[in-house]
Amino acid sequence: MNIRILEMHEGKFSSEELKEVFDRVRNQEHWKLPTEVLVEEKGVDITMAALTHYHGAVADCELSKEENGVKWFRVESPGYMCD
Repeated sequence: MNIRILEMHEGKFSSEELKEVFDRVRNQEHWKLPTEVLVEEKGVDITMAALTHYHGAVADCELSKEENGVKWFRVESPGYMCD
């Protein structure tokens, strides 16, 4: 499994990093449910990678707002295997 994760994300993130982020941003009611989270720009790549990996559906991302020079992005996933 670790090999597939590394291939999907070009080795940028370990399986431990993906799980840590997914556990933090996933829908807390149930991990398979659609997820929408606001993420600072520096966390967009790993958040999208984690949601895409665990949900099996490609996460979407768009700029939501900019405050005090910090860009915030809305990252959304339709949920587990929803594509």
